[in-house]
Amino acid sequence: VLVSARKNVGTAELNALFARHALSIVEPIVYVEHGFVLELPRGAAANTLDVSAALMESGAFEWSLPEFVVTRVLRSTPNDPSYGSQWHLNATGQGGSKVDADVDAPEAWDLQKGAASIVVAIIDGGIEYTHEDLTANAVAGWDFLGNDSSPLPSGSGDNHGTACAGVAVARQDNAIGLSGIAPNCKLMPIRLVGTGMTNTLEANAIAWAKNNGAAILSNSWGPPDGTGANYPLPANVQAAIDDAATNGRGGKGCLIFWASGNGNESVELDGYAKYSKVLAVGASTDQDLRSYYSDYGPSLDICAPSNGGVTTGIWTTDRTGSAGYSATNYANNFGGTSSACPLAAGAMALVLSQNPALTWQQAYNAITSTADKIDAAGGGYVNGFSNLYGYGKVNARAAVVAAGGGGGGGSSGVTIHATDVPKSIPDNNATGVSSLLALSSFTGAVTEVDVSVAITHTYKGDLRVSLIGPDGTTVILHGQTGGSADNINTTYDTLTAPAQALSAFVNKPANGTWTLRIQDLAAQDVGTLTAWSLTMKAGGGGGPTTTNKSSTDVPKSIPDNNATGVASVLPVSGLAGTLQDANVSVSITHPYKGDLRVTLVHPDGTQVILHNQAGGSADNINTTYDTLTAPAQSLAVLNGKTPNGTWQLRVQDLAAQDVGTLTAWSLQLVHQ
Repeated sequence: VLVSARKNVGTAELNALFARHALSIVEPIVYVEHGFVLELPRGAAANTLDVSAALMESGAFEWSLPEFVVTRVLRSTPNDPSYGSQWHLNATGQGGSKVDADVDAPEAWDLQKGAASIVVAIIDGGIEYTHEDLTANAVAGWDFLGNDSSPLPSGSGDNHGTACAGVAVARQDNAIGLSGIAPNCKLMPIRLVGTGMTNTLEANAIAWAKNNGAAILSNSWGPPDGTGANYPLPANVQAAIDDAATNGRGGKGCLIFWASGNGNESVELDGYAKYSKVLAVGASTDQDLRSYYSDYGPSLDICAPSNGGVTTGIWTTDRTGSAGYSATNYANNFGGTSSACPLAAGAMALVLSQNPALTWQQAYNAITSTADKIDAAGGGYVNGFSNLYGYGKVNARAAVVAAGGGGGGGSSGVTIHATDVPKSIPDNNATGVSSLLALSSFTGAVTEVDVSVAITHTYKGDLRVSLIGPDGTTVILHGQTGGSADNINTTYDTLTAPAQALSAFVNKPANGTWTLRIQDLAAQDVGTLTAWSLTMKAGGGGGPTTTNKSSTDVPKSIPDNNATGVASVLPVSGLAGTLQDANVSVSITHPYKGDLRVTLVHPDGTQVILHNQAGGSADNINTTYDTLTAPAQSLAVLNGKTPNGTWQLRVQDLAAQDVGTLTAWSLQLVHQ
């Protein structure tokens, strides 16, 4: 546990606190005047999380936090020469763009640059899939106008598809050109739009993409813009969309994106974009405002950056040479909802790369519930939705983070404001003041909660602010930090790092009375709680279920010096949901465990090596393998898979002389 003691707390008081929790001082923290690294004895009844919280509650510390082993990666800038001009990916002010008018692409890439198993179908005009920045990502496509396997552009004006493809999946770090938002995902080029296009070909193109492995379909085409006419969705095209959205991706459903249109009119006129099984994508500018042409309405799902602001537009791939929008292989003036659509589709490719087990609804929730509410003053948001922006502008980083938890499938995030404020905060009073929020409309457990707090106070270092859930779970948001600075105006979430982690509320009840408690723990300065709100995402179904299963076909002798080894099976059936965690307990008697390799095999054939000839001449294996005991390979690869089917534990003795027995093994499956 790491702590920083308050200056007015004496040594005797600190030693008493440390003794109360059986803590010993390992060393001082050299960069903090009153900081210490503390250690709990091995086998202590309390855990570091609880002890850290208790120390913070004592009021003797500026901060207290448990020490975790963490993973960090070096950040790098893509070496694609034109990446620095791609403000829609990373807006730093280039070309007059507003800082952060982007989709947070580099922040998303810290977590996920895309998986080659995720295929994005660009259904458009001809696509130069042989382009230097596309060819490495291209898979087989089809030309529905030429009825052949070469969907290349035809004619001098057939430039649109190549530009769309680059926005989504142009290759990164190849020292040429620029980057797509999902640079490691695959491109399925499909030529459909042009002379001879029919409703039958439209439906066939969607079906072909679904049947040939596309996870995401991007469609930057539709009926004529700006006519004011109503264009219904043909029944056969609707049937193809329904099939792809329901049966694609092995029954999890393809995600189908559609440009909302560029007519500055209602998207409700466009039967394609407004259909409930597609995601209609509008356009925002480099100033984080609606593009003047972008179609709007209640069927708009989301928006993404495009042209219409002060820059020339979107940098992307162009037909090679002088045939395209420019005389080079790249264009800097692409735009419309045509560009916004593949940008949003590419962000979804990162989401599915992060968690391919997500259902259609879970993936939809991941990208819509995390969207940025741009133009808060003019967007007309009601319960998080705007007719101008849908659920907001794509935030690729936040969507990838949301995908990592397997998705909630429930609420896409609702903000509830306290109505019993303002409230005066009593000075130098440990009881403090409390404001209540009663929630009753959520289904299932909490999947994420953010807290926005507004307090006027002339010395915020006096204050402790705590959020208390319906079940009594308490998280300290602000723990007497900030010294003499005025006021608190903060939204606490997983990124702003409150004093304690809000993840403590995950899988706890969403419905019930939530309490915000403010304590002023020093004399003189006074203040007021002026406002606070919760943004709640729920739908966890009451939290995950843990099921324990033990093998019944053991003990089994392990053949000596035999690569085939022995396998024990464990059938599992009737469990709901997908795996959130899997732990494996193994008991083997053997006089030389360095001979052994132990492998867990999931019902779909995925293998995880738990023990790989480690331990030398030591006897026996009696271990529970989980993410903390660090098996030879990570068990996290099983997350998102079904818990049902026949599991196997395979044990191989790969050296001569010593022999042993698999005496028992069991699974602890966490599923939801």
